[in-house]
Amino acid sequence: MSPKKKPATGNNRLRQRAETALTTTRAQVKTMTLEEVQHLVHELQVHQIELEMQNEELRQTQVELEAARDRYATLFDFTPVGYVTLDDSHGRILEANLTLCHLMGVSRVDILNQKFERYVIPDDQQAFKRYLDFLRQTAGTHRSDLVTLQHSNNPRRVRLEGCLETKEPSSMAGVLRIAVEDVTMQEQGEIARDEQRALMTVVMDGVMDAIVTIDESQRIVLFNKAAENMFRCPASSAIGQPIERFIPERFRAAHQQHFQHFGRNPEPFRHMGAAREIFGLRTGGEEFPIEATISQVQIKGKTKKLFTVVLRDVTERRHAQEILKEEEQFVSNVLETAGAFLVILDPQWQILRMNRLSEEIFQRSLAHMSGKPFWNLWASTREEAQAVRRKIESYRAGTLPESFDAAVVDKDRQRRWIHWNTTAMYDEKKVVKQFIATGIDVTSRKEAEITLQATYQRLERQQRELRSLAAQLLTAQEEERRRISRDLHDDVNQRLALLSLKLQAVRDGLPEHHPVTPMIQELYENVANLSDDIRHLAYQYHPSILDDLGLGSALRSLCEDFEKWEGISVTCELPDGARKVSQVVGTCLYRVVQESLRNVSKHAQASAVHLVLREEGQGITLSIRDNGKGFEVDGLLFRGLGFVSMRERVRLVNGILLVESQPGHGTTVKVSIPKSSQT
Repeated sequence: MSPKKKPATGNNRLRQRAETALTTTRAQVKTMTLEEVQHLVHELQVHQIELEMQNEELRQTQVELEAARDRYATLFDFTPVGYVTLDDSHGRILEANLTLCHLMGVSRVDILNQKFERYVIPDDQQAFKRYLDFLRQTAGTHRSDLVTLQHSNNPRRVRLEGCLETKEPSSMAGVLRIAVEDVTMQEQGEIARDEQRALMTVVMDGVMDAIVTIDESQRIVLFNKAAENMFRCPASSAIGQPIERFIPERFRAAHQQHFQHFGRNPEPFRHMGAAREIFGLRTGGEEFPIEATISQVQIKGKTKKLFTVVLRDVTERRHAQEILKEEEQFVSNVLETAGAFLVILDPQWQILRMNRLSEEIFQRSLAHMSGKPFWNLWASTREEAQAVRRKIESYRAGTLPESFDAAVVDKDRQRRWIHWNTTAMYDEKKVVKQFIATGIDVTSRKEAEITLQATYQRLERQQRELRSLAAQLLTAQEEERRRISRDLHDDVNQRLALLSLKLQAVRDGLPEHHPVTPMIQELYENVANLSDDIRHLAYQYHPSILDDLGLGSALRSLCEDFEKWEGISVTCELPDGARKVSQVVGTCLYRVVQESLRNVSKHAQASAVHLVLREEGQGITLSIRDNGKGFEVDGLLFRGLGFVSMRERVRLVNGILLVESQPGHGTTVKVSIPKSSQT
């Protein structure tokens, strides 16, 4: 409260006038009759009572005005916009609210009587001076361009809006009233959006496929460069037009049916034309074959959808396929005569004949190799020759090497793999007459297998690294949760408790029926509610009971809180021995229960949950079952972030997570952790 105002000095003159009037009145009273004097005394007494009542009303009004002034001062200080009053001549700060002080990172004591200009970064000071000159010369309220304030931690981008206020209507001197709005986050958001739009433009215009986005009325809202080239139509002419403009007339009815069906279907994307060919229509009327994929997205915060179609002109590919088909037919005809490596051998596997392809791959002529063993074809690679000989000689043990792979170095010194198939030709007595070895080049397949094996090994290594990283992230997350929970409970909540005691002391120290008492009581209750909310938040981050009393007590407390907050009945079967598990396993099981209960609250529409925790001979098992609506489980553990988090937590303790659910039959989450992981 502000102190009472002292009586004005001008009241002395009023008293002198009253005493003069009283002297005159006394002279008049001497001439009055007794009845007139009694009447005069009565009137004076009435006037005295009226004056006392008016004085009481004035005192009450003064108290209310002082309370209103204090409330205004509070609102002025804590409004989200900074306010400052500058003297017109030098731009010095006469008044400033706390919000402005926070923006500048200085106290109000240090800021008063300082030039506002000194808190503006040097690059913006000239613009700030021009803005002040503009306010001095132009009537009304005006906004400035963005300027940057110097801050002890981070510069703040602000927008000023102010006016010149004169003290007297006839005076040119006055003060500058300026509102300071912090637009730092807004500007950063706009910059991020601009960067995202620019990146999207680069991506959209850089892709090879045409991308067309339409709204629910099938009018084009996006048309990238590739689409302009494909349909030979600029985006300025396409946007706002119906998509049917680029569909041949004979396909439009089918397109409408497909679009309506897809719009009603929740699937995010679909390949178009899987069962038949589809065509596009260029601006000049030319039709061309295309492949298309359509996707839909619900605009956040709105009810409308957008549909994006990715198109690819397959004219050249179709033409290439036709050419390839003709070439394949030609190659097939060639292979009927000499399409593969062909070697004819006698019963002792000595070379009788070989075709031109075999001569080229082995760089050996038939004249040079005739009568020599088959494996001599690999004479340039002795180790490979020995390997082929061992495979061939297995025939003598009664096993014919029907197929095998063998490498050869060609004329370009490149290693090539040939897959050989061997067959035997018999005479009338079932005696081997000849062997025929046919080979095909499988170098690409072999290289692919080698590459695939290396890729598989690399993927396994990356998977191990990702799992290790996941473990580190989960551990760091739990440590951070524990720290935040401890800070909220031991620091913030203790401060609120102290504030609550101080408010209670202020309330108790005020006189009964004091006008400020309701406000103090409201603040006291708000602080108490805030303390409860922070205590609940700290418990959600990391319940200290888990570290102090063990898993069983922590789960029981979690279920009781869930019943209280969500109104869903929870029954628990928790043996005392559950508190003996390690901290890692206890945290894992607690988070699984916490996430499962959260899913029940958000999705299950259940009325009851049954939780069972048991220690068995092979380990510990956990089951959370609800009687909700259930769902289809297929692929769930690879889609939902909550289930992925549960799965990773359980995997890190060598456990197994199972989710069982069917529509209309509730959901059960089961966790099994081996005994070796519990210590």
